[in-house]
Amino acid sequence: MSKWNHDKITFSNRGVCHLPLGGVDHTLRFRSHEIDILETRMGMGVMEMLKPERMGIKLLKQIIIVGVAHEYVRKKTDRGDKKKGLTEQEVGRWIDGSLVKDGIQFEDLMEACMRAVIGGLPNGQQMLDMMDSDDDDDGRADTEASSEHVAPFADGTSSDTPQKQKHQKLSTGAS
Repeated sequence: MSKWNHDKITFSNRGVCHLPLGGVDHTLRFRSHEIDILETRMGMGVMEMLKPERMGIKLLKQIIIVGVAHEYVRKKTDRGDKKKGLTEQEVGRWIDGSLVKDGIQFEDLMEACMRAVIGGLPNGQQMLDMMDSDDDDDGRADTEASSEHVAPFADGTSSDTPQKQKHQKLSTGAS
C-alpha cells in the first residue's frame, strides 16, 4: 500500500475513514470488536486479508458492512420503523456507485478500507507508519529488501516486486 493521498477519502482517527459510497458519505469505524467480527465473517485474520490474492469484492463488501454497521444500530426510518441491516447486494451497489458516481478507483477504495481496518488494530498506527515509511519520494516501495525475508507466494512467484515485498513484510512481521 502506498502513502495515502486521496481528495475524496479522509481519515480522522484511529480506524475511522470517511468516504463516499454511491454518492452518499459514510464513515467506516474499526476497533477490536469490529475487527473480530470481520475476521469471523472472512474466516481469516487481518494479516491474511492483506495478501494481494485475498483483496477482492467479497472482502471489500464485508469490510464496508462491518465498518458502517454503527450507522444502522437502533436507527429509525422516517416512518418510525427500525432500519434493517445492510445487505451485500446494497453494498455492491454502493461500490459500483463509488466507482462510477464518485470517480474512485477500485484500488483506492480497497486501500482506504484496509487502512481503516489496520488503523483499528491496537498497534495499527505503527503498522501504517511502517507501510508509509517504506515509500520513497516517487511513491514506489523501497526495493532493498533483505533476501532472508523473501518467500514464495501461492502463485509460485517470489516477493521480488515492491508490492509483494511490502505485503510479505506485513504478513511475516519482518521490518
